[in-house]
Amino acid sequence: MRRLLDVLSLDPIYGRIYEIISLEGRLPPADKIAVHDSEELKDDLPDSVLGGAWGNHDVWFREYPPAFSVFAHELIHLAKKYSDVHEEVYAYDLSDFIVLLAERGIMPKANPLRLFEDVSLKDLADAISRYYGIDGKSPIDVILNYFFTTGVIPLFANLNEDWSGLVLKENFGAKDIVIHSLVEIIESALYDNDTSLKLLLELLNSKAGL
Repeated sequence: MRRLLDVLSLDPIYGRIYEIISLEGRLPPADKIAVHDSEELKDDLPDSVLGGAWGNHDVWFREYPPAFSVFAHELIHLAKKYSDVHEEVYAYDLSDFIVLLAERGIMPKANPLRLFEDVSLKDLADAISRYYGIDGKSPIDVILNYFFTTGVIPLFANLNEDWSGLVLKENFGAKDIVIHSLVEIIESALYDNDTSLKLLLELLNSKAGL
């Protein structure tokens, strides 16, 4: 059995990923996190399972050293969280964003998990207006106009009858809209859209100290 410190010594990117996810004390010290041997669970789990995390101090990776995204995914599972957002939403949708920050050497002022905890509809709409110059009668209008302008139909919207814009589907609350919107914007940032990345960082850094 190894300790997470052993993984961090393999590449500076691992260290940056750990530092980002541990912001605000959300992870235990690296020397307190156990990394179980790859062979230990390999035969008990489907090949599609690339890693696992349990409790607050234990992780497992099918391959060692793990891919950066797998490493980030499992550390997110260990991190403290402050909302009822599903664990896999946190881990699946934020891991690649955190790897992007680590690879670019960007240390945010607040933990990226706050994107799914503290960003409101108004926060998001205001940021979209600033960075993309898109307006609307309400925060929802701004967000729908943004997606229509960028050619994306998010999960919470449909095209209107004459295809001239988007309309909100029923049964989507404010939190769902924010998270689905952020996921789409993160995807955009991953494809070298620096405007999306700047928007996300502004939202994130605005939550520092809360």
